[in-house]
Amino acid sequence: MKTTVKLSVMLLAMVFIFSCSKTEDNKTITGPPSSNLYMAIPFCANLTGECTILDTDNVPCQDEGYGCYTEIVACGNCSELGNISTTMKYCSCGPDDETIPGSDSKYEGGAYVLETANGNLLFLTSNGGSVIEGRTKDHPDLVKSYWQEKMQIVGGTGKYEGATGEINVNGYYSSMDQYTHHEWTGTVYVPRDREKLDAEPSRR
Repeated sequence: MKTTVKLSVMLLAMVFIFSCSKTEDNKTITGPPSSNLYMAIPFCANLTGECTILDTDNVPCQDEGYGCYTEIVACGNCSELGNISTTMKYCSCGPDDETIPGSDSKYEGGAYVLETANGNLLFLTSNGGSVIEGRTKDHPDLVKSYWQEKMQIVGGTGKYEGATGEINVNGYYSSMDQYTHHEWTGTVYVPRDREKLDAEPSRR
């Protein structure tokens, strides 16, 4: 009986090790990409956005409960990328999220293009979130509503071709002006060697 138990434990351990090795080979594990293949660039940006369109008549996501179509043009500066700009287009004024205490309204996710100072582009995707009324204890008094989410970096052009990474989004509306305020932090992982990266088994 003891021998059978030992053999079973050894078999399970071998299966676990094999599974981990297979996951590593196929790069489906979570966490930062390999430093041998990617160079990490810190990302810290502050943008100010202006709402150029707030349409309540032509809302493509109206059937999903959204009451507005919004376009925001945001410009700012990033510590490593210089001046940056983006246009965010999405459905907003959505239903209240029952999992969030207090009053809020959902906004839809989407795909955005961030342009850097030298004309290179970063491609971003958002899963959406909720604009929450009020502020947290960490916000200054001027914050009247805020939102937080994570965006994924899914590629780019020029220097940022093949880039990946994640951006933490902290945004808010201020009682001092009519603009949107965006604080984005994270890491951009840029391929060190495109040919070497393309030769990896997971990319064949």
